[in-house]
Amino acid sequence: MLASAKRYPWFSFFCFASIVLFLTLGSWQVIRLEWKEGLIKEISENLKKSPIFITSSNYKSPDLLYKKVKANGRFLSDSAIRLNAKYRDNELGYHIITPFVTSDGATLFINRGWASKEKPPETTLSKKTYIEGIVAKEDRKAAWFLPQNQPEKNIWFWKDLKQFSKYLKERDNIDIEPVLVQQTHPKSETPPLTLKVDVNLRNDHAGYAFTWYSLALVVLVMYLFFIRSKSEKK
Repeated sequence: MLASAKRYPWFSFFCFASIVLFLTLGSWQVIRLEWKEGLIKEISENLKKSPIFITSSNYKSPDLLYKKVKANGRFLSDSAIRLNAKYRDNELGYHIITPFVTSDGATLFINRGWASKEKPPETTLSKKTYIEGIVAKEDRKAAWFLPQNQPEKNIWFWKDLKQFSKYLKERDNIDIEPVLVQQTHPKSETPPLTLKVDVNLRNDHAGYAFTWYSLALVVLVMYLFFIRSKSEKK
């Protein structure tokens, strides 16, 4: 078999390079799996803790991601953004993401919840209020074949916080950081309806690792079968 392998050096190189690549990708997914499991555990523990007051001194901190926070302040309801194509119990509606100014001057986004297009919520929220929520992550960039945000038409499908901030700065002259809190309290019985807390992260790394390792095994078996068949014909 060794002699047959030497007769096809480029084929052998290609097969072994592919095997090394697939094993490397599989091992990377195992590392990602361990990291993701640790992150999920950390998030679960954070949800059991008391909320932290979010202020102008800490609201930009990346350490607040997925942590419970609370704040006193007021909504800038006239500058709310409607995030389209959001379903609740098979009914089409939208999420209302509203700028919120804390009592010490920090301005951030609050996802107040879901509303139906048939029953739009009241938009006059200017009085001081208390809120609690979870610091959430924005969506990954939408694939080219999915609906894209259209800021020039004030049409939104994806949470692009930097794009939101730029839009509100240009339209309403509001300086707002790309920080988003999903409101959990006070719960609303009228639109917008408070969203259920869901910070579960996709964790498909085990499946990806299995796929890459399987591909490495397939290439190895096919290579050995090929070399053996050539040896038997000699």
